[in-house]
Amino acid sequence: MLLKNRIMNINEIRVGNIIKQGRIISFVENGVKVSSKEIYNLKDLEPERLTEEVLLVYGAKRVISEPPIPNRFEFNETLLRLMFANGEWHCSIGDDKSGFMFRRIKYIHDFQNLYYGLTGEEAK
Repeated sequence: MLLKNRIMNINEIRVGNIIKQGRIISFVENGVKVSSKEIYNLKDLEPERLTEEVLLVYGAKRVISEPPIPNRFEFNETLLRLMFANGEWHCSIGDDKSGFMFRRIKYIHDFQNLYYGLTGEEAK
């Protein structure tokens, strides 16, 4: 599900980000070129929702815990954890004893940027 009329800011996207129109491959005057080679004006870009399926593709592991906490995933190499609640992903870093929640995200490009910021590498 996408939010209609959600305006994306140029400072929140970068080459490699996935949006509804495709993967951004370059920036052009007043817009971006996506993997289909089409060019979109910045005002027409729409974010793509982050889902469990996307996290699993990027290598997240579902966390099994007692008591069970639904919709919880982690990336062991970064200690990044995500849990879905109230319509958004709650991100934390650390383990159960010393971790802290620091950001809420809804979209794939937000996750990609967060992962890159933490690791200096693209999410694979």
